Amino acid sequence: MSRWLLRLLLVGLATALGIWIWRSLFPNPESVIRARLTELAQAASFGPKDGPLALLLNPDKIVGLCTADVQVRVGSFGYSQTLNGREDIRKAATAVRTSFTSLSLKFPDIRVQLEADRESAVVYATANGRVSGDRELQLIELRFIMRKIGSEWLIASVETASALH
Repeated sequence: MSRWLLRLLLVGLATALGIWIWRSLFPNPESVIRARLTELAQAASFGPKDGPLALLLNPDKIVGLCTADVQVRVGSFGYSQTLNGREDIRKAATAVRTSFTSLSLKFPDIRVQLEADRESAVVYATANGRVSGDRELQLIELRFIMRKIGSEWLIASVETASALH
């Protein structure tokens, strides 16, 4: 009886290991996209205790999550701007870091719609943001277009809900 129990335990362990390896090698695109947007929120967020190295490196992290021809159209709270390409995004991210002492950004609500080709996706997310000195949490609805380039999911465009109308 104990030999069967040992065999059953080994089969269960091998199955669990196989599933883990499969998911590591072939992750679900929706999970990867959600992880990418979480990376974006973390790279965009900063606090007063962040050092100068973070000031320099985090804009590069943000740019690394985007395609070369990325386009961002934001318009909310009386502010409107269009950014074209990685260099515009790098400049804007650096400008935000020098203009504010802190920024907190999160995407608590991410809805992923994979296209039939599974090489692109439309992603709707609510951005929750707060800048230094602002007591109220700002909520902005965003629409991302993401493309799979090689093995990475990259942001090709971002628009605010007001830019969609």
